[in-house]
Order: sequence, then C-alpha cells, then structure tokens
Amino acid sequence: MSKQDLRLLCLDGGGVRGLASLYVLKQTMSHISHLHGRTIKPCDFFDMICGTSTGGLIAIMLGRLEMSIDACITAFTRMMTVIFSPTTKRHLPIEWHSGKVRARYPSASLDAAIRDIIASAGYDRDARLRDPKRSACKTFVVALADEGSVTTRLTDYPRRNEQQSAFYDGVTILEAARATSAATSFFPPVDITSANVTRRFHDGALGANNPVNELWIEAGNQFLASDENLEDRVRSILSIGTGRPVQRVFGEGVRDVASSIAAIATETQRTAEQFHAMRMGLVRRRGYVRFNPPDLSEVGLDEAGKKGMIAQRCEYYGEDVEVREKMEEWARTVGGEMRTVEVQRTTLPVKKNQLFYTLGRDELYVNRNAKSPWQYLTMVSYRQYEKIYDACKRGDGNVEFSAFLKQFDPKSTPSPIMIMETWAQTLRRKDNPRHSANSKPLTMAVLYMLHVGIAIEGVSISVDDNRREILKRFTKWVPCQCKDGCNRQWNFVNEVGLCKNEDKEVCKMVGLSQGTGWYGFGRGKLLRKWQAMQDQWYSAS
Repeated sequence: MSKQDLRLLCLDGGGVRGLASLYVLKQTMSHISHLHGRTIKPCDFFDMICGTSTGGLIAIMLGRLEMSIDACITAFTRMMTVIFSPTTKRHLPIEWHSGKVRARYPSASLDAAIRDIIASAGYDRDARLRDPKRSACKTFVVALADEGSVTTRLTDYPRRNEQQSAFYDGVTILEAARATSAATSFFPPVDITSANVTRRFHDGALGANNPVNELWIEAGNQFLASDENLEDRVRSILSIGTGRPVQRVFGEGVRDVASSIAAIATETQRTAEQFHAMRMGLVRRRGYVRFNPPDLSEVGLDEAGKKGMIAQRCEYYGEDVEVREKMEEWARTVGGEMRTVEVQRTTLPVKKNQLFYTLGRDELYVNRNAKSPWQYLTMVSYRQYEKIYDACKRGDGNVEFSAFLKQFDPKSTPSPIMIMETWAQTLRRKDNPRHSANSKPLTMAVLYMLHVGIAIEGVSISVDDNRREILKRFTKWVPCQCKDGCNRQWNFVNEVGLCKNEDKEVCKMVGLSQGTGWYGFGRGKLLRKWQAMQDQWYSAS
C-alpha cells in the first residue's frame, strides 16, 4: 500500500491580492508551529509548491528562493508598491489605431524588483530556475504559451519524459517569474530565448488562475510509480485563494476586456468547486483543504495602496471560529516532520570551488535576530562550511591558506585581501598568512566571518586571544541533557546554542535556546541542565 506522505501547496493568482494568500498561509502554518514547537519554512514542509500569476511569484519566492513566509510578505509588499506605482502607470493605455489595451506598467520596474528579490535571497540575479538549491521541494509556475494558447509549467526540476528539456534547463528565475506574471493589459508578454529557441509567454490566469488541476497532474507525473494512485499518496493538498475578485479591466481589446476578467473569476471558483466534487475521498479525510478570504472585492489587481485593508480583512478571516478550527484540524492531519534537506535535484553540479557562493543571505543562512556578531550562525550554514572545509583539507585535517584561497573567485566578493586579512585574525603568530595552515574549527570560523561580512552590511568581526580559544571549539558538540531521548547535540560557538539532529522530537532545551522556553514547574532544574551543557562545551577537554 502506498504511503500517504505528499504535501502539496497551490496558490491562486490575484495581483496585489496575492498578499492575502501569504497572510492566510502564515495563519495556517502558525498552527503547525504551535503543535510542533518550531517555525518551518514552506520549502521544508511541502513536497511541491505551484502558483499562477502573482501566486507563481510567491511560489518562486517560497519554493525556489526558499524564503520564509515573513520574508516573502516583506519582499512581496515592497515589490507591489514599486511596480504598481502611480508615477509609472499609463492613464490612457489604449492604442488608438488598433483599439487594443496596451500594458499599463513598464516591464523594467517588474524586472528590477524581481532581480532585487533574487539577490536578497543570496542568488545571482540571473540564476537559472533549475540551478542547485538546498531544499527538496519541487516548485513550478503556470504560464500561457503564445503558440496554441496552452498552459505551460515552468519547473525548477527536470521533468520525467520532458520534451524540449534543453529549452527549460536554460530558463532563468527572472524569466519564469515574468512569464507567470505577464498579465495582459498590466505588463507586456515576455519572450524567453533558450537553446536557440524563442517562445513568448503570458501569465496563466486565463487558463489556470486556480492551478490545482495543474498541480494534480504534475504531482502524479513526478512522484508516482507506475502502480501507484495519487490519491493514495497525497496526505494534503492546501489550496489558497486571493479573495473574491473585482471586475476590472483586463484583456487585449476593449471589447473582450469584461469577458476576460469574468472568465478568470468564474474559472477560479468553478475549478475549486469541481476539484472538490471530483476528489471527495480526499475531502472526507481532510486531504484537500481550501482557504479563500471572501471579502476583497474592493481591491483591484494593481491597487497596492490597499495593503492595509488586505491585512485587516485576512486577520478577521483567520480569527473566524470556523476558519480557525479548520486550520487547526488541517495542522493535526498534515503532521509536522520536515522534508529532507541538502538535496541536489539538478543536472548542473556545483564545482568544489563554488560552494561558498551557494551560501545565502536570508534567515535560513543568517540568524536575523542576532544580538552580537557571533549569533548569526545557523545550522544550514554550518553544514555548508563543513563541505567547503572538506573540499580543501589536507591529509592531516588542516587547511593550507593557498588551498583555502582556491575556494573563492578572485573577481567576486570577498576579495583576496579580505580573505587573507580574515584568515590572519585566527593565527596565533602574525607571520605571513600565505604560508600558514589552520585547523578545521578555525577554518570554519574564517568561513563564518567571511560569510557574515558580505551578508550583513556594517558588521565588523574581530578576534582576540579569548575569542580564538572559543573558536577552537567551533566543531565541538555536547549531548543534550533534556532526558527526553531527543538525541540532539549542542554547540555554543554562537553564544545562544546551536543544535543538530533537530528533526527529532522537540525538547524543552530548544525553547530555551530560542528564548521561548519552559516557564512552568521545573524550570529551575531545566536551566541548571542548560548551564551544565554550556559548561561542558566551554571546558578545555
């Protein structure tokens, strides 16, 4: 019998109302956090994320760029404000000679906003959609191909039995984001040239504004063995809408504008109803759940000035008793285990001397709540530092500076001078660092300092003799003393506690490290155990 393990996330299109889907997703996932004692990113929770139009943009941010929901809300809000600025809007978007409605907003502002989001997540602005990433979550967006007006799925993974794989392998994150969001009358279509082939795309709203059927087909193609049934594999499909749409201009010609937007509104709701009716087995066991804030009819697709209204309406929606109970029931049904990380699902391998540049700048790689220069360390970055160390260590386990320097591109940041100066800080003798070697702990400390130096603006890290002694414990781990059998190990080089084997059962020590610890009976004993772990780590042995 097939294991019910697949979690799938589906995001509707809706212009600025895409912000509503993010607020609803945050409310829904908060019940997971409450039950399991940790905040989980969507990319570490769902096996597949898909979206159309602005839902596609959000899918890319959550799934491909591996952003947290909060970071995505911040980036999406900023992007909507920039691209739907009244100063760039054409107030008379009609071509008089043809009667067609032309794009109201220039594509340059959308391109720049998307590139900024890509860069802020720690990726090259022109990174390909199928370049390596950390998480195992498969992500795709829906666009409408000009030829034949058929819906197309642009994926961040190679598809089974894919036609034109050379074309899709070359598509960039920017191009995929533009293709899914190129709403006629708002932005011009996008031409993508890859493998010497040029294809034109519009956003997928007219064909699949609610892409749940696209998700069902794609999941079946990618996850099933020949003898499996998708309904037997799915644990949960979470579908999130953007509220009841407003009847606003959308289309190529003035005559078909009204019918176009009406078709989108009708298709979105009809698709939800039909999928619900056709998958009653899933529905009965809570394997298909849809949340759609009902009252956003006053918000047009490009009315970024109504962000406050969207936030308020979504807050009311999430506080509704029936909605909250439905979210809580979903959280109990779907489970809390994280998906496998450190998975490379690509045909494009990362060279050993490029590993440093896979380190991101978002909160997965850098703790944004740090209160000192050493508290930025995260477990994901720690593992990546270990990989870089393994790529340049010599037989005795130490690393020569010359081998370390080869892990960096001399034309990129950090510069060779910055690398040498940082390396020199960890040396006991201040001789020429070019002929020196460092231990594994100090090599990883140098990687941390270089990473933070380029990821966090204005942070200065220095190493005195006392700090150097602490950094010599960079790779020291001590067992958890929670007595719950959690099998965690702890490292205090970041001053607040870093744990590995964190996908095991939650213990109260995790709450202490995050400042959300146990405040009930027995807290004093728990704090003494916490102090004992720290003392063991700081000891010279």
